[in-house]
Amino acid sequence: MARRKNKLFVLAILFATTTSAAVGRPNEYSELWLLIDKIGRGMPLRKDKYEAIINSQLYLRDSDEYGAEWSSGPIPLQRTLGISETSLALDASGRFGPRSGVAIKIVGACVTTMDVESVFGSIKIIHSPRGHSLEEATIYRASREWGYVDFSFKEIAPDCLATIILSGKNRPD
Repeated sequence: MARRKNKLFVLAILFATTTSAAVGRPNEYSELWLLIDKIGRGMPLRKDKYEAIINSQLYLRDSDEYGAEWSSGPIPLQRTLGISETSLALDASGRFGPRSGVAIKIVGACVTTMDVESVFGSIKIIHSPRGHSLEEATIYRASREWGYVDFSFKEIAPDCLATIILSGKNRPD
């Protein structure tokens, strides 16, 4: 009788963990989705505002007469997911202009297009690889009231999110 109860208990635990994983999938990467939302709501961004959002200091990576690119180091998100680097591009005056944006490089767990669609709804393909390199990517776009979120899936791992790019509505295509 005790063995039977133990087997039922083990089966109940297995069922609960597999069921919750499937049901909880949209929230599996909740810290990433919350960060994207926070960055979007902060648009238009400035360097100090972006540093506060990501809770990390930026360093100047590159600049010229047209603008500057600021980068951060790694940012841990969840146990299996993180950001290897994030960058903020601003115009020459330090403002978030038409060619400004945020790039977020994802590392760790494989975030799929299904994961993205479960949070952002319908996404459309805006760029397809041309077959020249495994570094080329399929890029999907979600539209938001503040601008656009682009999701890049490289050919080397076409089912796994590589980079997220956030830009304002006034961004030229």
